[in-house]
Amino acid sequence: RAPEGSPHSSGFCPVVIAEGTGTWGEFLQTVTEKMRATGCDGFMLDYECAMPLCFDERCREAFIEYTGLADVAWPEDVQPEGRYRAQWIGFRCWQGALYVRAIRDAAWAALPGCPMQAWVAGYDYNNTIESATIDVSKAAQFLTEVETPHYTLPADYSDMWFDDAGIGSVQEGIDTVQDTLEVVDIPVIFCSSVIYPLGAGTRLSDPQILDAQIQTIIAQGARGVSFWGGHFDGALDGRYQHKLVKWHNLLARAAEFLWRGERHDTLVRIAPERSREVRAFAWRLDDRLLIAVTNLSQGPIPVQLSAPGYG
Repeated sequence: RAPEGSPHSSGFCPVVIAEGTGTWGEFLQTVTEKMRATGCDGFMLDYECAMPLCFDERCREAFIEYTGLADVAWPEDVQPEGRYRAQWIGFRCWQGALYVRAIRDAAWAALPGCPMQAWVAGYDYNNTIESATIDVSKAAQFLTEVETPHYTLPADYSDMWFDDAGIGSVQEGIDTVQDTLEVVDIPVIFCSSVIYPLGAGTRLSDPQILDAQIQTIIAQGARGVSFWGGHFDGALDGRYQHKLVKWHNLLARAAEFLWRGERHDTLVRIAPERSREVRAFAWRLDDRLLIAVTNLSQGPIPVQLSAPGYG
């Protein structure tokens, strides 16, 4: 821990977390032991919390090493109005990534190379880089897959495109997955929800809207779909269960393009032109082209497609 009396001395020093020493190291050993005892196949980290704030000598030295700065007035220069606040934010995000690495290494001590996933906010979603010092692009270096969450969805089309819906908007879910895809080079899994928060007063997400959003996210390049909340309380009824089969089949049939191909949306032309209601995507693999068109409107929309150079 940080020395008593130092600023923000509660909690483990992030340098200790990264090193896996002391009491924290003992905790990591229990991760390894549980992995061995339960016969699990991998580890899923719920990475929602920033590292403890710490301004002790260890963090000062680590900051100087990370940034290469030699004239740091500590901690004044890393406070909100300090000269090196931006560099400190990047440093804090890296400390968070080292926390992920420490957990991964503990898991891999039991199962070398096993799947290591993390539920973590999409890239800078709602300003999480500065507000929570969580940067998925850094954490992804120590993961095999990243799970990008976004929920809930609106219950009907009346608020589907409501600009101020915030976490409840369809477009924000699409955007946060795209933002993450652009900064990581590992598979991205989209974590959705049928109902959140749990409770009798919460309406279930409209399955048609959920379907349109998830099809769009798969077409963007997501390699998987998961769900949080409600499935243990009977929320995943028949309206949603057959969608799970549909999304599985889409992922399976598009797998070789998503895993081995490259996305080149400009290779496909569509009329009417792309809009927030009509999306078109193209994935190229060798001499083949996979085209995906999604409709996020309330009704059918006839379209015409062409892909010059492809049959």
